[in-house]
Amino acid sequence: MLRPLLFVPLLLAPALMTAQPAPKVPTAIAAIRQADLERDLYVMGGDAMRGREAGTIDEMHATMWIADQMAKIGLQPRGDMGSWFQWWNMRRTRISTTASSVQLAGRPLALWTEITPTTNAAADVAGPSFFLPDPRDTTVDVRGRIVVTPLLPPAPSAIRTTTNTPAYNYTRAALGPVGTGLARRGALAVIVVADSVAERAFDGIAVVQARGAYDVVGGAPRFVRAAAAMPGAGRPAAPPPQIPVLLAHRAALAAWRPDGQ
Repeated sequence: MLRPLLFVPLLLAPALMTAQPAPKVPTAIAAIRQADLERDLYVMGGDAMRGREAGTIDEMHATMWIADQMAKIGLQPRGDMGSWFQWWNMRRTRISTTASSVQLAGRPLALWTEITPTTNAAADVAGPSFFLPDPRDTTVDVRGRIVVTPLLPPAPSAIRTTTNTPAYNYTRAALGPVGTGLARRGALAVIVVADSVAERAFDGIAVVQARGAYDVVGGAPRFVRAAAAMPGAGRPAAPPPQIPVLLAHRAALAAWRPDGQ
């Protein structure tokens, strides 16, 4: 007769436990306020930050502002040498405006306004231009030639949807396959004539190219090796030869296109 009585407290215990109110724990999300988010977004996106371009003093300005905000809420720095930051060496590569020039039929073209280099390639190329109506046409021998070709719309999946303008991303996505493909086929240089969309992005691309590219010293090879070591990665393709790839205005098509082509 004692055995059933032993089950009574065991059966009641869950009911008693669930009946007790859970202790109220303050949620962290309550500390996130719309006014604070708007303030920070407007500061980071404001003109004073000058775009916060990676590798520039403007990026450092924005990073220091973020560090100040972390200090104000009581966080402690754990970066290099007791700072908020982790430091590494960067390398800047850009086109020399004194040692670089482009001429069409003996007439100098102004860099960044009339024609814009889209790659950083050390090359001295001279010769007649060859107009290729379709850069995808692999039946044409382009070896040793300066190829002039129109920009073709890129695949929609290749166009980035983040950072910069849609026209800029469109143009970058279109330039890559053209330059890489013709370089692998042996072209000495490529002059891509803008379409209506790339024409809108011309000035923006010129500004970015004039500023140059910033790379972490030794970073790219390390990332390439890591990607190649991943399961199923396969053997990485050999990089294409580095050749000049330039973007010309749409209105210059007649000047670049030889008669009869």
